[in-house]
Amino acid sequence: MSVETFKIVQTASPIRRHSKQRHTLIGLGLNHIGRVAEVPNTGATWGMIAKVRHLVRVIDENLFKEHRLPGRHVTDENADKRLLRNLIFEPRRIRAEGIPEDEKKTPDFKLLKDGTLRAYCEVKSSTDGDLFELPDDLAPGEIRVEVHKDPAIFSLARHIAKAARQFEAANPDRSHPNILIIVNHARRKGPADLRMALAVC
Repeated sequence: MSVETFKIVQTASPIRRHSKQRHTLIGLGLNHIGRVAEVPNTGATWGMIAKVRHLVRVIDENLFKEHRLPGRHVTDENADKRLLRNLIFEPRRIRAEGIPEDEKKTPDFKLLKDGTLRAYCEVKSSTDGDLFELPDDLAPGEIRVEVHKDPAIFSLARHIAKAARQFEAANPDRSHPNILIIVNHARRKGPADLRMALAVC
C-alpha cells in the first residue's frame, strides 16, 4: 500500500549555510528546529529532502529506508529518444533520422540540419540496476552481510564502449561528429561515476 503523505521534522538550523537550503526548508513547510511538516510522497519531495538531508529527519524510518533501497528500474529507451527529440533536436530544427538497426551495430540517429548530415547520435539509458535485492527467505530481525562491487562505473564503461563500436560501424573515418547522450535514470549514479568510467575506457 503506497503512502500518500508522510511526516518530516527539522533537526538542525540552516544558519551559516547556503540560502537555497533555507528556501528548501520553507518549501517543505519547515524552517524552525523541531517543526514537523506533513508532505506528499512524491519524487519532488524526496528530491527536496535529499538537498537538506543533514537538517531534517523522516519520522517514519521504515518509509525512509524503503525509499533508499534501489529497486528494479525498467527503462524505456524509446521514451528517452522522444524526449530528446522534443527537448533538444526539434527546437533547434535538427532532424533526428532513425538508422535501421543492424543487430544494434549502428547508432540510433543521423542528425540532419537543412537536409545535410551533420552528426551521428547514440542514446544510452542508464539505471542503478539490481544493486541490492532482499532475499526471499530473510526472517524478521535477521541480519546478513553481503559484499558487492559497485557496478555503476563498469556499467557506464560498457555503455561507452558499445557506443564507440556503433559509431565505428557507421562513421569509421570520423568524417562527422559522434554524439553520445546518456539519459540517467539512476539515483545512485552521478558525474563522478561518469568521470571514473571515462578513465576506465
